[in-house]
Amino acid sequence: MAQGAGLLLLTALLVYLPPMLWREVRSREALYATVAEEMIRSGTAWRLTVHGDPVQSYPGYAWLVALGQEAGLTDTLALRLPAFLSVLGLAALCGVVGFRRGGPTAGLVAAAMVLFNPASLRVGCRAQHESLLALLLAGAWMAWYSFGQRRKQWAAGWAGAMLLVLLATFTAGARALAVFYLPFLFLRRPVRGRQRLLLASHLVVLGVTIAAVVVWLRHVPDQTFLPWNALSTLPEVTISYPLEILLFPFKCLLYLMPWPFLAWPAFCMAYRPLERSPVAFHYLRTITASAFIAAWVIPKVSPLVLLPVLGPLSIMTGLHAELLFRRHGRRLHLLSTVLSIGAVVLSGVVLLAALLHLSGVAWLDGLGRGPATALAGLFVVLLAVGLLAWRGALRRLPVLAHLVLGFAVVSGGILSVRTTVEVWAGGEMRAAGRALAGQSAVPSYLLAPPPALPEAAGTAAAPTPPAGGAATGGGPNGSPAVVYRPLAESVIYRQTRSPHLGVCFYLDRPVRRVDDPRTQIPLPLPGPRPPLGDLVTGAATPPEGTAAEPVYRDAIYALCDSGPPVVPEVDWVPLTPPLDLLGRRAVRLEWFPERFRLLRLYTTAAALPVDHQPDVVRLYRGVRR
Repeated sequence: MAQGAGLLLLTALLVYLPPMLWREVRSREALYATVAEEMIRSGTAWRLTVHGDPVQSYPGYAWLVALGQEAGLTDTLALRLPAFLSVLGLAALCGVVGFRRGGPTAGLVAAAMVLFNPASLRVGCRAQHESLLALLLAGAWMAWYSFGQRRKQWAAGWAGAMLLVLLATFTAGARALAVFYLPFLFLRRPVRGRQRLLLASHLVVLGVTIAAVVVWLRHVPDQTFLPWNALSTLPEVTISYPLEILLFPFKCLLYLMPWPFLAWPAFCMAYRPLERSPVAFHYLRTITASAFIAAWVIPKVSPLVLLPVLGPLSIMTGLHAELLFRRHGRRLHLLSTVLSIGAVVLSGVVLLAALLHLSGVAWLDGLGRGPATALAGLFVVLLAVGLLAWRGALRRLPVLAHLVLGFAVVSGGILSVRTTVEVWAGGEMRAAGRALAGQSAVPSYLLAPPPALPEAAGTAAAPTPPAGGAATGGGPNGSPAVVYRPLAESVIYRQTRSPHLGVCFYLDRPVRRVDDPRTQIPLPLPGPRPPLGDLVTGAATPPEGTAAEPVYRDAIYALCDSGPPVVPEVDWVPLTPPLDLLGRRAVRLEWFPERFRLLRLYTTAAALPVDHQPDVVRLYRGVRR
């Protein structure tokens, strides 16, 4: 059991960590990072703000992000690590329960099902609270059953469960309470869920929980509680309701692949006489079925809201696994062999593409030889593992190990390819944020024509270098020749309609939204001051690594979408050209671009629709007149 758990942990680290560290942070993820940073600056863990304004979110996940930031983790790792640790914790919980109730095979199957399915791979690599909610609710259900139903210690059972439910309420609001209590309305004898709700121990603990929630909501007046008022981190559902009803079960099956081939005995009547713990199976089945039916009939709901029932479903799958392997082991081994063949095909195609790129026959502009070599080395390993699992020594592994190995190799290969493509052909918010911070050049696809940003007359003065400095040349698209890069502690005052959370995450500066610049933007100190760094001349945004931090400490900075702020006492200098944050890159293919070269893949500015409305921003530096 210990060796199997160690191998699962090692495989999970290899599959989850690369996309966690390399993928671009999206706006929905950056919400948690901004809330956590402003929690730390304000010294309060309860008021949730984004750029100084209250935000409709919950504090649970942001607390964990703040802990990571305080521990010194990088911004991206601190943001996404809690989601991965929540998935890992849920796998450990299900593995322990399965091991105690059904032995090592049950424990390993339950843990492997939690770790290696498309739903967990999606939520475990991104910053969102669904995985944390799943861990807390699964823990609450298991605590209630272990202390209450099995040991008849109802006070301990309800107290432990409601403590976790209270933490889940801080994570997802009223939805946590609704999901936890829903199965108790349908539990029959001998569990008798509705009668257990009338126990004095439950009523006392419920009263304490309600009091804690009321105090929380009264202490934080702007705190949202109902789920339809909160900002969602789940994918939006845009299809019609009848089509949604029809497709919802199939989406759930796809999110669980390949585990539905092992999970079906939990709902098969033929297996019920063979269950060792009929009461426990009734409890877990009711949790799964009630949540599924509720999510099925509610409109505009993503299948990922069912992540809390992944724990109970995984435990049932693990407890049936040994019997299923005995009856259908050959068919399941065939399924794992198909996965191994898929891993071999995928690895071979990607390895061929990497070798063609390194040889120059097929070239991907912008993808360096270092990343291409690392990708080729990774897929050499995946190809070797796939071949060994298909035709080599690894095909003699037990059915469970063979199945997990096949899916891990396939999922690791797909995530590696997807991450590489996203880094190479995407990353628009990362590029915009770094360009605004003066850490890299402005990509051409983000440049907006000057008329898209009308300047207020007399508010943007020409850049004036400090004493001893000289300006040379001019930047692209009318950008200034002299650039001052804000220090890390410089506050950026945002006067834009959209919060641009993803861009501001990579800007990596404190941001404050302003409505009235005259009263909300502090005036810089008058008169020239020695610069803290050397003047940057030439390109509008110097490349990262230049040996200066060219900034005046007495300057102020503003991110605006309609010209600089109107502050009569301040002269504003544009530091960047106008950036259209809706600009995107498109991949283009060119056959036989040169002699001895078969094709060339490159990125260029994507064609804009006729009715395109640019979302233009610009960074300004202001000094006292």
